[in-house]
Amino acid sequence: MPHMPGSMTCPLRLTGGIGSRLQGRHPAGWARVKRWGRHHRGQSVVELALILPLFIVLLAITFDVGRGMASYMTLIHAAREGAWVASKQPWDTPAVENAVRAALREGGLEVARARITVDAGPPGAPVTVTVTYAYDPLLPLPWRTITLRAQHSMVRMY
Repeated sequence: MPHMPGSMTCPLRLTGGIGSRLQGRHPAGWARVKRWGRHHRGQSVVELALILPLFIVLLAITFDVGRGMASYMTLIHAAREGAWVASKQPWDTPAVENAVRAALREGGLEVARARITVDAGPPGAPVTVTVTYAYDPLLPLPWRTITLRAQHSMVRMY
C-alpha cells in the first residue's frame, strides 16, 4: 500500500533492533544472572532481619528525643508564663506557681514532677522563675530520669 499524504498509517515496518536479536535466544550473560538469582534468593530476607531491629531502635530513639524536646519546650513556656505573672505580681507566689502549673498541664506534663522556684528582687530588678522537671524517657536507659530545667527572667514592674 503506497503512502498517501495526510493518511494515518505508517508505511515503515520496524525490523531489526533489540527485539529481533533476542527473539528465541538469551543474551550471553543471561544464564549467569539466572544462576546467581537461584543461590541468593534468601539474601533480601536476611538483610531485612539484620537491618530491621536497628531501624526500629533508631526510630524509637528519634521518637524519645522528640518527646523530650517537646517536654523541654513546654517547660520553657511554663517558665515564661510564670515570669510574666511574677513581673506583674511578684509578692503573689501562689499565683505565679498556679500560672506555671496551668502551662504545664496545658502542655501535657505531670505537675507533680515539677519544682517551681521564684526569685523576686526589688522593683526594677529582674524576677526569675525556674522550673525543674524529672523527665522519664520511654527507652530503658542506665539513668531512669533526666532532669530538665528552664529559667526565664523579666523585669519587675511594681
